[in-house]
Formats: sequence, C-alpha cells, structure tokens
Amino acid sequence: MDSDAHGIFFLLLNGLLVLAPHAGERGNGTPRRYCAQATATAAESYRRTYAAIVDVLRARGYALLYRRRFVPTERGRIVTAFLEANFEPWIAYGFTTGMEADLDRVAEGAMAYEGVLGSFWGPFEDALGTAAGLRRDEVRATVEDALERYIFAPSPGGPVDRACPSCADGRLRLKFGRHGPFVGCPNYPECNYSRPLAAHPAASGQGSEPVALGTDPDTGLAFTLRRGRYSRYVQLGETDEDGRAPRGTVPGSMEPDEITPDVARALLAMPRTVGVHPDTGRTILAGIGLYGSWLKHGAQYVPLPDDEDVLAIGLNRAVALVDARRA
Repeated sequence: MDSDAHGIFFLLLNGLLVLAPHAGERGNGTPRRYCAQATATAAESYRRTYAAIVDVLRARGYALLYRRRFVPTERGRIVTAFLEANFEPWIAYGFTTGMEADLDRVAEGAMAYEGVLGSFWGPFEDALGTAAGLRRDEVRATVEDALERYIFAPSPGGPVDRACPSCADGRLRLKFGRHGPFVGCPNYPECNYSRPLAAHPAASGQGSEPVALGTDPDTGLAFTLRRGRYSRYVQLGETDEDGRAPRGTVPGSMEPDEITPDVARALLAMPRTVGVHPDTGRTILAGIGLYGSWLKHGAQYVPLPDDEDVLAIGLNRAVALVDARRA
C-alpha cells in the first residue's frame, strides 16, 4: 500500500479522535452556541484544514495547481484508483456528510463518541490490513482495471488496445520507474517499447506520433506537439539534416486543447523578457525548464508557483516574487 495514502487516513483518524469527544460541548456539558467571533474562528479553522489538505496534495505530487484549478497528476490518478478500489466507503462523497451528522449527534448527547469511532475504525482497520497484504501484481492489476481506458485506449472513444506495437506477443502493462508511472512491454529487455502514461496518447501528444496543432502564418510551417524523454514540447516544422528544429517546452499541467498556434508560438519564444526590475535595473526573464517554470533575475532563478502562468505573468507580479525570494 502507498505509505502516503496510509498516512492520510491516519491523519483523518487523528482528527476524529481529537474532535469527537468534545465536539460542540462546553465545559459545563451544554451545547456550544457560536457568536460572530466564534463562527469566524470555526470558519478559519476549516480554511486552515482545507489549505493543509491542498498543501499535501501538491507536495506529494497528487495534483498541480494550474491557472487556479487543480489538474490531477499521473501519480494522483493511480493513488485515487487504488483508494477507490480498496477504501471506497471512506472516500465516497457521502462519508463526510454522514460523519458530520454523527458528530452532531455526539455534540447533542444523542450518541456516544465511542460508538462513532468504533463503527469507523473496525471496518477501516480491516481494510488497511487487506490492502497492506496485497502483492505488487495485485495492486497493478487493480489500477489497470480501474484506469484501463485512460491508460490503454489509443484514441478518444476508441477501443482498448494492449497489444505491443513493437513485438508480436507483448501485452502492454503499467510499470513504475524513477520518473513515475509509464506503459511498457513485459517482454523487456527483448522488447524495450515504452511510452508515458496518458489517457489518449495520440490526442494528448504523449504518444510517439506528433500531433498537429496548426500552421504558423509567418512561415507556413506546421506546429506539432511531441513527447521527449522527460516532457512534452512543441516543434515548428521538421528537423533539418543536423536534427535541429525550433522547439519549446510545454508546462506539465497544460492541457493539449489549450495549445493553440498562438500558444505554440509563445512557447517557442521562451524564455521571454518580462521587464526591468525598478530597483535593481536588471532584466527579469520567464522560462520553462525540466523542473517547471521559472523567473530569472540576474543570476538568480525563482521557481514560479503552480498557479502562475509563465506566458502571461506581468512585471509587477514578477517583481513581487523576485523580492520575496531575495528577502
């Protein structure tokens, strides 16, 4: 079982142990009534809890915050599929509502908190034990079954196809490597076919074939979306005799349908000049690297937060980020 997932559920349990015995109860045993300040305090507590959950999702690579919306990562999809298969009652939408209703009954004195915790922990402990005993192949099979169309469908709406395109008898499977999950042939090393994990490799630019994005009006050459060893990139035209062509890295969380010819042209122009820092007189550049988007101020590199758009960030915001880094 993924240790991160195990940890998340223990955080949930710890929260219940803290809240349940005293939820909504004052020192004299009467129900708590919130004044305006108490309501604001409770709301702030929920906000901090939400922020902590979001921080965990981002820090552990389950989701990216891009243009102020969450985008699931490949790791996030796999962990979610595993949790849905093995812990469905506790991640279902109705679980939180039901638990809050039970805690309200505890606060009102209509239910003993030991019963609430017992009904939660007993089945949950059994599920933890079952999941911890799963073999690696069983975990892989569970995830492959849940994400079959996401992993193995070669085109939107097309049939699932797990036949290896490089050898005659290979059946593609989910694999885990140093840089994350990917799809590969089980006949390795005789067959070394592999490709990144993607719902629709041909449509998303994560397969081996280039995806047409449109034509550059200035040169008449075609923009294509391609997949490199570590990331996606856009390319203008075909490679020359030396294997060169104008290329630009695509941000990891950018969706394929967002990459219009204008966006492709902007990516090819990276790094771009954002402006001149008013205090230092140094130029601030914005660009995209192997580990994400960045700003450069002199010799200093400043990583861009996930919710900042490297193509659109302006001088005022860039200066604020640079100054915060320098402080």
